[in-house]
Amino acid sequence: MRLGEAERVVERFNQTVRELLALILLPVGARVLLEWMVTTSMLPSAGKWLGVMASFAVLGVLMWMVSTGPRRSKFLGRLHAQGLVWPLAYSASLLYFSASSFTALLILMNQAHGGLAPTPDSQLSTVSFSPLQDFFLWHFLDAIPVLRVPETLLFKAPYAYTKGSIGWIVLAFKVSVVAPVIAAFAVSFRLLGAAQKSEGAA
Repeated sequence: MRLGEAERVVERFNQTVRELLALILLPVGARVLLEWMVTTSMLPSAGKWLGVMASFAVLGVLMWMVSTGPRRSKFLGRLHAQGLVWPLAYSASLLYFSASSFTALLILMNQAHGGLAPTPDSQLSTVSFSPLQDFFLWHFLDAIPVLRVPETLLFKAPYAYTKGSIGWIVLAFKVSVVAPVIAAFAVSFRLLGAAQKSEGAA
């Protein structure tokens, strides 16, 4: 390999690393901001609700990219052309950001009307952001057919709800997030497997 070609390969690798870090760090930064918004006393209630609604507007655009089979395959295929792990990174980031947005919404609802309580197994005394995000992760894993992931990993839901309004939010998460994200992961793994087979054949 010539020096110029080696430099291009290194630059391409560095660019891919930077883009992947951005893809991963952006939802983490959004999560930190959302937690601050819904727990701080510096913002009025209207400001908190406006911030959460803005996160759902962004989430709607990101989810639209993988909302149907053809759109999902086309979009993740384009990401796959950027690098093998791009579709998986997008799917994971989408799940993380979705859980953060729904967690922020549920925090505000619980602050206003209650209805959430720690389960006896959780050993928690209050409703807080990180365990509530785990609550949505539990529902995501529980929706994966056949595997029974939470039961296998002894992962118990940290909270239970006693109001139907919260149940509707959980149902909205399952319908709007769980199914598309599971399908996105399935497409991502299929693309990765096809690429590995192609490399093996070569």
